[in-house]
Amino acid sequence: MNYIARFFRKMWILVRREQFRGELAEEMAFHREHAEQEFQTDGMPSEAARYAARRQLGNATQTLEQSQDVVAFGFETALQDFRFAVRQLRKNPGFAGTAILVLALGIGASVAIFGFVDAALLKPLPYQNPSPLLQG
Repeated sequence: MNYIARFFRKMWILVRREQFRGELAEEMAFHREHAEQEFQTDGMPSEAARYAARRQLGNATQTLEQSQDVVAFGFETALQDFRFAVRQLRKNPGFAGTAILVLALGIGASVAIFGFVDAALLKPLPYQNPSPLLQG
């Protein structure tokens, strides 16, 4: 049941990404203010307490990005990778064409070699009693 709840939570975050980021930023600001107040109650001046709270909680932007990465779907990064690949294809069509050609030739050669090995070595001969044929 926990997996289903996590899935629906991630779907909600995917649909309402900006709302999630806003809520996360608000929660982080709350924790930063709370830490700042604790430092002030310990007798630290307000400016020093603000800097101490920021040091304690770390970089806000980096924390937001890490939190987004934790709850994000894997296909979001795959989609970003695909968009990047299309941009690079448009920017450098000669290199992209060469890379695609080399990959196609490599895959084709691998399939051909596997087809030969499979037919010649792995599959049994299509006869009822093939052992006398091999002894000859």
